[in-house]
Amino acid sequence: MKKLRSTTKAGGTTAANAGQPLGISRQTAIDSLPEFLRVEEYAALMDISRGTAYELCRTGSVQALRLGRLLRIPREAVKA
Repeated sequence: MKKLRSTTKAGGTTAANAGQPLGISRQTAIDSLPEFLRVEEYAALMDISRGTAYELCRTGSVQALRLGRLLRIPREAVKA
């Protein structure tokens, strides 16, 4: 039986918690959020689906910054 390794991916997730935001929920204080959120983190914070969050970014309803393949939402967009 092969042992599973816990490798850290970009953004601080591991194989054990891949797909889960890094402890961000609706109760998280805005000032304690990172300067830029991943779309998954924004979706958890707003209590919406990941697909809806991507759609809001695509249509311009939510300010988002594209860095190559990455899509990040500034903390200031959450405050608005």
